[in-house]
Amino acid sequence: MKKKVSILALHLGYGGIEKSICSRANILCDEIETEIISLYKTVDKIPYELDKRVKVKYLTNLKPNKEEFKYKLKRFNLIGAFIEGLKSLKILYLKKHLIKKYIKKCDSKIIISTRLEFNELLNKYHNKDTITICEEHAYHHNDEKYISRVKSSLTNIDYFMPSSMYLKNDYDKFLKGMSVKVKYIPLTIDKINECNKLDNYNIISVGRLSKEKGYDDLIDVMKLVRLKSEKIKLTICGDGPEKNHLQELIDNEYTLWEHVKITGFLDQYELDKYYKNASLYVMTSHEESFGLVLLEAMSYGIPCFAFDSALGACEIINNKNGKLIQNRDKEKMASEIIKYFKEKNNYDTIKTIEKYYVENVKKEWKKFVNELIM
Repeated sequence: MKKKVSILALHLGYGGIEKSICSRANILCDEIETEIISLYKTVDKIPYELDKRVKVKYLTNLKPNKEEFKYKLKRFNLIGAFIEGLKSLKILYLKKHLIKKYIKKCDSKIIISTRLEFNELLNKYHNKDTITICEEHAYHHNDEKYISRVKSSLTNIDYFMPSSMYLKNDYDKFLKGMSVKVKYIPLTIDKINECNKLDNYNIISVGRLSKEKGYDDLIDVMKLVRLKSEKIKLTICGDGPEKNHLQELIDNEYTLWEHVKITGFLDQYELDKYYKNASLYVMTSHEESFGLVLLEAMSYGIPCFAFDSALGACEIINNKNGKLIQNRDKEKMASEIIKYFKEKNNYDTIKTIEKYYVENVKKEWKKFVNELIM
């Protein structure tokens, strides 16, 4: 076994998991030779800063074609849908085959898996001298089938690393009696920015425009806010399958036309401009295993409001850096937003993110890795 760590990734495009993979690789390469094994190459340029010492290997040039298949099917293009369906089957086969093949031949001392389907393959096919680490970035929703699948994927694994303390506490119970060790090291924020003045009426929300993110509820909240204030504006930064639907909700409500904006995809440089011009971050997700984007907002000194249904947000947000709204109460969220802009509460976000700052988290990873490779 080489003194090397391999991190298994689905892709290195845009997303919280992908950002955390790059951050972790940057940390690890100070201690050990580090490589990222990405199944797909979905972007020409990795959108997150990656240390030059980190090697990246792509297993295929194929990309997921789920959206293309749905597009053809929706327009009753049966021949096109059939072709995309065959391509999809090929991709699914390669997804398993290529990762399995890599795991079998891998000579790294440590392998870190970042997805459940990769955990299952690592559990079954890794070399006996390899130290195996499986991460969990999804919330289980107390789904017995899902929890059972997670447990089955860890029967031959050394360490299981949930992305939040909430998940760690749950899996301490779920995995009791198993040989796998549950280990928690916080996700990281790479830099602390100069704090915003918070002197305008701009709200920001950032993420993939998908149903579980609850942006339709955020638009409903803004309808309520608009009844009491004409100054407050919302910018939703992101793209995804719900974009057209969300834009229709905005277009169909004349009071929102000039007050709610969807930017579409933004790179990190463009997103930085919107963060620097915001006074409040609002999250209405139905679920979040952690909520890295909240730390990103707090690094600009922006207070964060969220529904407590996103348990990952509950780990980060407290009354000193923002506010949690219970029971997905949209009227309560709206009233707290209005109250915030009216009273300009003195929230402090920097003390929160110090725990997750990369230089502090790096110490924990250094200690852990050195224990493994001694």
